[in-house]
Amino acid sequence: MTADVSPLTLLRRMMSVAVLSLAFAPGVSAASFDCAKASSVVEKAVCADPALSNLDEYLGHYYGAALVELGDGASCLKADQRNWVKTTRNACGGKTACLITVYLARLATLDGLQPGASALKNVELPVAAALVAAIPAEADSVAPAGKKMMHLQGQLVHESADINNMGFAVKPAKGVTRAFVYDMSIGNSPSHETIRTLIENEPRSQFMVQGLAAADGGFSDGACRYVYRVN
Repeated sequence: MTADVSPLTLLRRMMSVAVLSLAFAPGVSAASFDCAKASSVVEKAVCADPALSNLDEYLGHYYGAALVELGDGASCLKADQRNWVKTTRNACGGKTACLITVYLARLATLDGLQPGASALKNVELPVAAALVAAIPAEADSVAPAGKKMMHLQGQLVHESADINNMGFAVKPAKGVTRAFVYDMSIGNSPSHETIRTLIENEPRSQFMVQGLAAADGGFSDGACRYVYRVN
Protein backbone atom coordinates (compact mmCIF):
# COMPACT_ATOMS: atom_id res chain seq x y z
CA MET A 1 0.00 0.00 0.00
CA THR A 2 1.30 3.46 -0.88
CA ALA A 3 1.65 5.81 2.06
CA ASP A 4 -0.12 9.18 1.95
CA VAL A 5 2.12 11.87 0.53
CA SER A 6 1.72 15.55 1.32
CA PRO A 7 1.03 18.03 -1.52
CA LEU A 8 4.38 19.69 -0.79
CA THR A 9 6.24 16.38 -1.19
CA LEU A 10 4.37 15.60 -4.41
CA LEU A 11 5.27 18.99 -5.81
CA ARG A 12 8.93 18.53 -4.96
CA ARG A 13 8.91 15.18 -6.74
CA MET A 14 7.28 16.70 -9.82
CA MET A 15 9.75 19.56 -9.80
CA SER A 16 12.83 17.31 -9.50
CA VAL A 17 13.29 16.91 -13.25
CA ALA A 18 12.98 20.65 -13.80
CA VAL A 19 15.40 21.42 -10.99
CA LEU A 20 17.99 19.04 -12.38
CA SER A 21 17.63 20.39 -15.90
CA LEU A 22 18.20 23.91 -14.63
CA ALA A 23 21.13 22.83 -12.51
CA PHE A 24 22.95 21.44 -15.54
CA ALA A 25 21.99 24.23 -17.94
CA PRO A 26 24.94 26.59 -18.50
CA GLY A 27 24.45 30.13 -17.27
CA VAL A 28 21.15 29.42 -15.47
CA SER A 29 20.79 30.26 -11.80
CA ALA A 30 18.07 29.46 -9.29
CA ALA A 31 15.25 31.95 -8.70
CA SER A 32 14.54 35.04 -10.79
CA PHE A 33 16.83 37.23 -8.66
CA ASP A 34 20.33 37.06 -7.19
CA CYS A 35 20.08 34.88 -4.08
CA ALA A 36 23.36 36.35 -2.82
CA LYS A 37 21.45 39.61 -2.35
CA ALA A 38 18.30 38.08 -0.80
CA SER A 39 17.25 40.28 2.10
CA SER A 40 13.53 39.77 2.84
CA VAL A 41 12.02 36.79 4.62
CA VAL A 42 10.28 35.77 1.37
CA GLU A 43 13.43 36.01 -0.76
CA LYS A 44 15.38 33.93 1.73
CA ALA A 45 12.63 31.29 1.78
CA VAL A 46 12.65 31.15 -2.03
CA CYS A 47 16.42 30.67 -2.16
CA ALA A 48 16.40 28.05 0.60
CA ASP A 49 14.05 25.62 -1.18
CA PRO A 50 14.98 24.17 -4.60
CA ALA A 51 11.36 23.55 -5.71
CA LEU A 52 10.26 27.02 -4.67
CA SER A 53 13.34 28.60 -6.22
CA ASN A 54 12.53 26.85 -9.48
CA LEU A 55 8.94 28.08 -9.38
CA ASP A 56 10.23 31.63 -8.95
CA GLU A 57 12.49 31.12 -11.96
CA TYR A 58 9.57 29.88 -14.03
CA LEU A 59 7.38 32.78 -12.92
CA GLY A 60 10.04 35.20 -14.12
CA HIS A 61 9.86 33.60 -17.57
CA TYR A 62 6.06 33.50 -17.54
CA TYR A 63 5.81 37.14 -16.54
CA GLY A 64 8.22 38.22 -19.28
CA ALA A 65 6.34 36.27 -21.97
CA ALA A 66 2.98 37.60 -20.74
CA LEU A 67 4.20 41.20 -21.02
CA VAL A 68 4.96 40.61 -24.69
CA GLU A 69 1.68 38.82 -25.40
CA LEU A 70 -0.46 41.54 -23.78
CA GLY A 71 0.91 44.30 -26.01
CA ASP A 72 -0.48 47.65 -24.88
CA GLY A 73 -1.86 45.93 -21.77
CA ALA A 74 1.66 45.24 -20.45
CA SER A 75 1.54 48.24 -18.13
CA CYS A 76 -1.58 46.78 -16.51
CA LEU A 77 0.17 43.46 -15.88
CA LYS A 78 3.11 45.29 -14.30
CA ALA A 79 0.73 46.95 -11.85
CA ASP A 80 -1.07 43.67 -11.21
CA GLN A 81 2.20 41.84 -10.59
CA ARG A 82 3.34 44.46 -8.08
CA ASN A 83 0.01 44.06 -6.29
CA TRP A 84 0.35 40.26 -6.32
CA VAL A 85 3.84 40.45 -4.80
CA LYS A 86 2.71 42.88 -2.10
CA THR A 87 -0.66 41.44 -1.10
CA THR A 88 -0.44 37.74 -1.99
CA ARG A 89 3.15 36.51 -2.15
CA ASN A 90 4.55 38.58 0.70
CA ALA A 91 1.57 37.70 2.91
CA CYS A 92 3.02 34.17 3.13
CA GLY A 93 6.14 35.41 4.87
CA GLY A 94 8.66 32.58 5.07
CA LYS A 95 6.10 29.76 4.93
CA THR A 96 7.26 27.51 2.09
CA ALA A 97 3.97 25.63 1.59
CA CYS A 98 2.03 28.90 1.36
CA LEU A 99 4.53 30.34 -1.10
CA ILE A 100 4.38 27.27 -3.33
CA THR A 101 0.58 27.46 -3.38
CA VAL A 102 0.48 31.12 -4.43
CA TYR A 103 3.28 30.68 -6.99
CA LEU A 104 1.43 27.79 -8.63
CA ALA A 105 -1.79 29.81 -8.71
CA ARG A 106 0.00 32.77 -10.30
CA LEU A 107 1.61 30.54 -12.91
CA ALA A 108 -1.84 29.12 -13.71
CA THR A 109 -3.19 32.64 -14.17
CA LEU A 110 -0.45 33.47 -16.69
CA ASP A 111 -0.25 30.06 -18.36
CA GLY A 112 -2.61 30.93 -21.23
CA LEU A 113 -0.31 33.74 -22.35
CA GLN A 114 2.71 31.50 -22.86
CA PRO A 115 4.10 30.47 -26.25
CA GLY A 116 3.92 26.67 -26.51
CA ALA A 117 7.65 26.14 -26.17
CA SER A 118 7.90 28.01 -22.87
CA ALA A 119 4.87 26.52 -21.11
CA LEU A 120 5.57 24.41 -18.03
CA LYS A 121 6.02 20.73 -18.79
CA ASN A 122 6.94 19.31 -15.38
CA VAL A 123 4.31 20.75 -13.05
CA GLU A 124 0.55 20.22 -12.95
CA LEU A 125 -0.93 23.66 -12.40
CA PRO A 126 -4.14 24.20 -10.43
CA VAL A 127 -7.39 25.20 -12.11
CA ALA A 128 -7.55 29.00 -12.20
CA ALA A 129 -9.06 31.86 -14.16
CA ALA A 130 -6.56 32.50 -16.98
CA LEU A 131 -5.65 36.03 -17.96
CA VAL A 132 -6.27 36.60 -21.69
CA ALA A 133 -6.27 40.38 -22.04
CA ALA A 134 -5.56 43.60 -20.19
CA ILE A 135 -6.98 46.91 -21.40
CA PRO A 136 -5.09 50.02 -20.24
CA ALA A 137 -6.82 53.17 -19.06
CA GLU A 138 -8.04 55.44 -21.83
CA ALA A 139 -5.77 58.46 -22.26
CA ASP A 140 -8.62 60.98 -22.05
CA SER A 141 -10.34 59.37 -19.03
CA VAL A 142 -9.97 60.11 -15.34
CA ALA A 143 -9.56 57.34 -12.80
CA PRO A 144 -12.56 57.03 -10.46
CA ALA A 145 -12.32 58.63 -7.04
CA GLY A 146 -13.21 55.37 -5.33
CA LYS A 147 -11.19 52.15 -5.45
CA LYS A 148 -14.07 49.66 -5.42
CA MET A 149 -13.22 46.60 -7.51
CA MET A 150 -15.87 45.14 -9.80
CA HIS A 151 -16.03 41.57 -11.13
CA LEU A 152 -18.54 40.32 -13.66
CA GLN A 153 -18.65 36.87 -15.26
CA GLY A 154 -20.42 35.98 -18.50
CA GLN A 155 -20.11 35.96 -22.27
CA LEU A 156 -18.15 38.61 -24.13
CA VAL A 157 -20.47 40.51 -26.48
CA HIS A 158 -20.83 43.79 -28.29
CA GLU A 159 -22.59 46.35 -26.13
CA SER A 160 -25.30 46.70 -28.77
CA ALA A 161 -26.33 45.22 -32.12
CA ASP A 162 -26.37 48.80 -33.39
CA ILE A 163 -23.34 49.27 -35.63
CA ASN A 164 -22.94 52.72 -34.08
CA ASN A 165 -22.53 51.30 -30.58
CA MET A 166 -20.22 48.30 -30.85
CA GLY A 167 -18.52 48.63 -27.49
CA PHE A 168 -17.18 45.51 -25.76
CA ALA A 169 -19.29 44.20 -22.90
CA VAL A 170 -19.75 41.22 -20.60
CA LYS A 171 -23.19 39.61 -20.47
CA PRO A 172 -23.89 37.62 -17.29
CA ALA A 173 -26.39 34.75 -17.13
CA LYS A 174 -28.59 37.03 -15.05
CA GLY A 175 -28.43 40.75 -14.57
CA VAL A 176 -27.27 43.75 -16.54
CA THR A 177 -24.83 43.59 -19.44
CA ARG A 178 -21.94 45.95 -18.68
CA ALA A 179 -19.57 47.54 -21.18
CA PHE A 180 -15.89 47.58 -20.25
CA VAL A 181 -14.58 49.16 -23.46
CA TYR A 182 -16.86 51.89 -24.79
CA ASP A 183 -17.58 52.40 -28.48
CA MET A 184 -15.89 55.81 -28.65
CA SER A 185 -12.64 54.28 -27.37
CA ILE A 186 -12.38 51.27 -29.67
CA GLY A 187 -9.39 51.35 -31.99
CA ASN A 188 -6.83 49.01 -33.47
CA SER A 189 -4.82 48.40 -30.31
CA PRO A 190 -3.65 44.81 -29.64
CA SER A 191 -5.85 44.52 -26.55
CA HIS A 192 -8.94 45.60 -28.48
CA GLU A 193 -8.14 43.15 -31.27
CA THR A 194 -7.88 40.36 -28.70
CA ILE A 195 -11.34 41.13 -27.30
CA ARG A 196 -12.86 41.45 -30.77
CA THR A 197 -11.45 38.04 -31.70
CA LEU A 198 -12.80 36.45 -28.52
CA ILE A 199 -16.28 37.87 -29.18
CA GLU A 200 -16.27 36.50 -32.72
CA ASN A 201 -14.65 33.12 -32.08
CA GLU A 202 -15.79 32.16 -28.57
CA PRO A 203 -19.41 33.29 -28.25
CA ARG A 204 -20.28 30.57 -25.71
CA SER A 205 -17.17 30.76 -23.53
CA GLN A 206 -17.30 32.25 -20.06
CA PHE A 207 -15.02 35.10 -19.08
CA MET A 208 -14.58 37.27 -16.03
CA VAL A 209 -13.90 40.98 -16.37
CA GLN A 210 -12.29 42.81 -13.45
CA GLY A 211 -11.76 46.52 -13.00
CA LEU A 212 -12.58 49.56 -10.92
CA ALA A 213 -16.25 50.47 -10.64
CA ALA A 214 -17.47 53.71 -12.17
CA ALA A 215 -20.02 55.97 -10.49
CA ASP A 216 -22.80 54.64 -12.75
CA GLY A 217 -22.18 51.06 -11.64
CA GLY A 218 -20.27 50.00 -14.74
CA PHE A 219 -16.57 49.58 -15.40
CA SER A 220 -14.39 52.67 -15.32
CA ASP A 221 -12.32 53.22 -18.46
CA GLY A 222 -9.99 55.40 -16.43
CA ALA A 223 -8.28 52.30 -15.02
CA CYS A 224 -7.01 48.95 -16.25
CA ARG A 225 -9.54 46.24 -17.02
CA TYR A 226 -8.51 42.59 -16.90
CA VAL A 227 -10.22 39.78 -18.83
CA TYR A 228 -9.90 36.16 -17.66
CA ARG A 229 -11.15 32.95 -19.26
CA VAL A 230 -12.97 30.86 -16.68
CA ASN A 231 -13.82 27.73 -18.70
